[in-house]
Amino acid sequence: MGFRLFPFMVLMFLFLTPSTSVVAQEDSLELKLLEPLEDAERMEILFDLVWDYHKTKPAKAEGFLRDAEELLKEPPDSINYIVIQYYHGLINKNNGNFADAIPYFRSYIQFYENQKDSLKVAAGFYQLGSVFKRLGDYDASLDNYISALNLYRILGKTKRTASTLNALGGVFRGIKRHDDAIRTYEEALRLQKEVGNQVGIANVHNNLALIYIDKKEYDSSLKHFKEQERICKEQNDEGGLGYLYENIGAMYRDQGKLESAESYFRKSIAIRKKLDDTRNLAHTRINLGRVLASLGNSEEGNELITQGLTKAEELGMWRIVQTGRLAMSELKEKEGDFEGALVFHRSYLSIKDSILNMDVANRVTELDAKYGKEEDTRQIVFLTSENELKESRLREASTRNKLFAAGLIIALLLAGFTYFLFRQRKRNNEVLKEKNDVISKALDEKNLLLREIHHRVKNNLQVISSLLSLQSRYIKDENAIKAIEEGRTRVRSMALIHQSLYQKENLVGIDIKSYFEKLLSELFRTYKVDGGKIELEMDIAPLNLDVDTMIPLGLIMNELVSNALKHAFKDRESGLLSLTVKEEDDKLVLQVKDNGIGLENPDIFEGNSSFGNKLISSFSKKLNAELKVESKEGTQVEMRIKNYKIAG
Repeated sequence: MGFRLFPFMVLMFLFLTPSTSVVAQEDSLELKLLEPLEDAERMEILFDLVWDYHKTKPAKAEGFLRDAEELLKEPPDSINYIVIQYYHGLINKNNGNFADAIPYFRSYIQFYENQKDSLKVAAGFYQLGSVFKRLGDYDASLDNYISALNLYRILGKTKRTASTLNALGGVFRGIKRHDDAIRTYEEALRLQKEVGNQVGIANVHNNLALIYIDKKEYDSSLKHFKEQERICKEQNDEGGLGYLYENIGAMYRDQGKLESAESYFRKSIAIRKKLDDTRNLAHTRINLGRVLASLGNSEEGNELITQGLTKAEELGMWRIVQTGRLAMSELKEKEGDFEGALVFHRSYLSIKDSILNMDVANRVTELDAKYGKEEDTRQIVFLTSENELKESRLREASTRNKLFAAGLIIALLLAGFTYFLFRQRKRNNEVLKEKNDVISKALDEKNLLLREIHHRVKNNLQVISSLLSLQSRYIKDENAIKAIEEGRTRVRSMALIHQSLYQKENLVGIDIKSYFEKLLSELFRTYKVDGGKIELEMDIAPLNLDVDTMIPLGLIMNELVSNALKHAFKDRESGLLSLTVKEEDDKLVLQVKDNGIGLENPDIFEGNSSFGNKLISSFSKKLNAELKVESKEGTQVEMRIKNYKIAG
């Protein structure tokens, strides 16, 4: 019986890191494998070893996992089989093979959705969030983390809610939303303290410290590092101290305090050598090597960078390889070996081009440039007003001088009157400035409120989608399950609109190209469409549409594409689905076309009992659209919309 129950016990500790007390246990477990054992007991030990090694020594964990696979005599719908799939996902993730990890976690989620086990479904979403974050796909990462977060909250799992919030903070940090990241981390810290999870508390302190390094607030960063160090020492968490000292070393290096950086990097290396943590040791050696090279110790620096780079290449840790090749390029340049420096720099650039996602950085640059331009404009307006006021004062002074020649009494009266006007104007200017400040503040508050509303609407729609998913697990009627799944896709199409709005400066317009790309990606995943089987072509004009236009348009597109994916390519090896959206003759033209089996009755939107078709018909009338359906060598649905609005 223990053979079947053990994986459940393992997965209850998804967010814990192995402590040093595990090391001695690992040795004893490996020795125990040499004894004659029953298959169930051997499988249990193999699972134990995979879990213990999956972070620090993924290659060794993979070997034990292969042994478990060879021992497995159960079908693909068994619990032990799916746990092996989950471990494949973890090992691929820790090896840096992020794309390879995705299908394993999706298989795990699908299995436990069928088992109606929401806790394990949430764990799968959490892991997908982590993988997409590493891939730089922050939208997908946010979606999966939020799916996990909603389930954990519904299930009342405070500790896992805290861990997921901590992970979400990392996504916000990745897209430079530092204030959102800090708020999310602080909420995670509050919950970790509530449940007394010391390891979790230390982890959040580490992440807060890293955020404050990004903000160049080093005193705040050091405060959180010291709190993390206190907890790690109390918990005898040497692995945690290894991470901590490396991060402190990086902080001092960024400040130019190279001797302090060297000291902390050496502390980290000593711990990682003791733990035989070869993966993290490679990165720390490269960091220390760069510092030593900057301090003039090129010989030891070269040796350390070479050791770290060789191990990173051997393990396929390409981000660390990228760092190592850049470090070696810098070192070669310092030594005067410019040809060697160029070779390493070129190899660094080739890796950088293949693994970095610059979309978020470009977006931040655009926003920074826009903000700076607005600030410059305000300053120009302010200076112009000041100059006008100075010129006005000079003119008034000239008037007083001329009047003085006409008589002292008249001059005094006019001077007094002019002073009165001046004071009045000054008061008026002050009142006007106060009103402008109030209006500006109100506008900022309005935009903040609108963004928060869109954010909450999106989250509420996500909760509705999760609740529908939960409800479907307790329904046996296939038609009802299909209806609920179709409802989820409609909810998702609206959630994507609000997600697009709260992530943008423009709170009224939706970029239809970006929106439809995300919507179709969601639908292909929902209906489990093989991208190699159905080819997708999109020709979408760069338009920003008003939200009142986009909601019905998004729902219409959701229905048309869903219908095509469900019905058009039955019993076909391949197919083509094309989508066109453009402006033509003062109308918005939407066209969805496939080369599938076609329709028996092209008049599907007239008197049809299908809810989806009625939805399309109703919204086409709302948009004052001409609807045309053709069924020749497939199906083509075209809408020519008159009632649409470009966002201002």
